[in-house]
Amino acid sequence: MFKNLVIIVLVLLLSLGEVGTKAYAVQIISPWAQTPFKVMKERGLIPETLREDENMREEITREEFAELVTTYFIQFKPQTIEGEEVFTDTLSPLVQLAGRLGIVKGTGEGKFSPYEKLTREQASTMFMRVEKMIEEGLEITRENRFKDKEEISEWAKEGVSTMSKEGVIKGYPDGRFRPKKAMTKEEGIVVVARMAKKHGIITFEENEGEQQPTKAEEGKDLAVKPEGDLYIAHITGEKPKTAVRVDFRMKSDFNKYKENFILNYKNINQVITLHFHFGKLVA
Repeated sequence: MFKNLVIIVLVLLLSLGEVGTKAYAVQIISPWAQTPFKVMKERGLIPETLREDENMREEITREEFAELVTTYFIQFKPQTIEGEEVFTDTLSPLVQLAGRLGIVKGTGEGKFSPYEKLTREQASTMFMRVEKMIEEGLEITRENRFKDKEEISEWAKEGVSTMSKEGVIKGYPDGRFRPKKAMTKEEGIVVVARMAKKHGIITFEENEGEQQPTKAEEGKDLAVKPEGDLYIAHITGEKPKTAVRVDFRMKSDFNKYKENFILNYKNINQVITLHFHFGKLVA
């Protein structure tokens, strides 16, 4: 009975398109990011528009990261939020402040492009500018040991190398940095949390070894594992994969049917929400 009911519900969801995060009562955030997120939120270091987002695994926008690092910056150097508008395509007072301070640069013709996704090398550069304003003695370097360092843009080499040296933005287990890869919301928050911890304004224990996904092998089966109130199968690879979410109301339901929930995944060339339908993945 339970199995038939779940099938019907999932088929209906599939017919309506992508599953929205509002279908779930809990905030979607990876285990490795939960502690720094909680501490940053309690300390008031996450802007309201970002901290209430339901899916922290989504890619962060230029505006969201600019607001995040500017909120962090004014903890050290208080600023008047009101002032001259620098950009014509954003109403965010924090982004306008970041522009006046030189934390962020525009994309031309007075625009900031607030809703564009932020790459890892862009985030590194933006955050280095903030740290140079906070810590005048910050040692700047262009040297790093990443296997893909030739892929780092010339203008981003100082940011990537310096923030990597500071232990703020880390590389992947395969030795690569992946500079052009989009940063997620939870990654952005953890980046800022690490430096906030170094400055002593927050404290937390980071779960080392889980903050970056390892590359998965094509065709490998992954089992669904419990994570809070949801049971989530993590799909990892060269490009970020959205977790498959199957909502069980009781753990006994999962235990009863877990043998049917083994996932054989396929390559996904874009970040999409996958829907799990009893034993196979369907886009």
